[in-house]
Amino acid sequence: MECSFTVKRKEWLGALLHFRKIAKSAKKQEAMLEVTVTDGCLTLNIPGGEQHIQAQTKGTVKFAIRLWFLAEVVSGYDVDSLTCIVTDETLKINNTFFNVHTTFFTTDSILRSISLPLNYTHVDLYRLKHSKKYTKQEIEFNKLTDAIEYAELQIKLDVDDVSKILRKYGFSKKEINEVIMNKLNASIPDKSE
Repeated sequence: MECSFTVKRKEWLGALLHFRKIAKSAKKQEAMLEVTVTDGCLTLNIPGGEQHIQAQTKGTVKFAIRLWFLAEVVSGYDVDSLTCIVTDETLKINNTFFNVHTTFFTTDSILRSISLPLNYTHVDLYRLKHSKKYTKQEIEFNKLTDAIEYAELQIKLDVDDVSKILRKYGFSKKEINEVIMNKLNASIPDKSE
């Protein structure tokens, strides 16, 4: 499968540099940028932000690439517009090829970008999974599967720690777990939101 788009370099670079300001810490330099190509539009998404850029497009695709890397690549070109072709696991910008994680689609089931705050926590990841708002494929595409598993482990470890502290006051681990899970589940956003 293949998808192509042509975008004004200055607009694309402006959006990428804006995102770099948002994700400026060393940890955030590893941030993945999700790009969704639809009819006449590029949707750029990172945790904490989303932007839309007009483009000439042919086909639909979603791909992920490191934000800081792409910003450096785009800033290195001295042209008015960039023509890009996305094939299986490859992004070609003008005549240079890059590896990317791609998903081609014929329905809108994989179109949605995952909405997380910029400095999301393990509680945010737990709520994201249990809201059932996103498909397994969307979570996998955004490389959040391991982070969600770690978040659930962290919650379990926190329950263990709190249980040890409150045991001397007569609270059981089951009671502590029930209180924490009730609090977490009560604040899960509705799937329809």
